[in-house]
Amino acid sequence: MKKIKLFAVALLSFTLCFSSQVKASEGINLGSVASALTSSNGLKAGTALLSLYTEYKSTGTIDLKNLENIQKILTIAQNIKGLKDATPKTNTTDFVSGLISGSKNLVTQSNSSTVLEGLKSLANVDVSSLANSAATSASKSALSKLAGAKATASEATQEAASSATSILTSLFSALK
Repeated sequence: MKKIKLFAVALLSFTLCFSSQVKASEGINLGSVASALTSSNGLKAGTALLSLYTEYKSTGTIDLKNLENIQKILTIAQNIKGLKDATPKTNTTDFVSGLISGSKNLVTQSNSSTVLEGLKSLANVDVSSLANSAATSASKSALSKLAGAKATASEATQEAASSATSILTSLFSALK
C-alpha cells in the first residue's frame, strides 16, 4: 500500500512537471494560434520542417514515439493554420520567405509551391489529439510499464499521427 501511494505521488508530480513543461514549449499551445501567414510563422514552420526532414533522411521514418517529433509536427501545425483557408490569391510571400530561411534553403522558391500544397494538406489535419497525447503520453507510459498494461493512443490520435506522417513523408519525397 505504501508503494502504491508513493507511486501515485511520484506519477502525479511527474505529470504536473511534464504538463507544465509541454505547455511552456512553443509548439504545443494550439489555443493561441494566429492564422496570419507571416515571415515569423514561416520561420518557425521551416525550422521544425528541417529538423523532421533531417531525421527522416537519416532514419527513413518519422518516429512518433519521440515527443520532440510530435512537438515539431505541432509547431508546424501551429504556424500553418493560415494555409487552411488560403486561396490561390492569398499572399504567401512573407510566409514563404520565412519558410526558406527557417529550413535553411531546404525549401526554395522553385519548390515552395509544392511545399505549400503539402503544408496546406497538413493544415487540414486536426492535430489537437496529438497535442493532448503528447501532454499525457509520458505519464501513461510510466504507468503502463509499472502496471504491465498497454498504453494505447486513441483512434483520433492514431489517425492524426498517420495523416501527418503520410503528408510529411510525401512532402519529404518531393524535397529529395
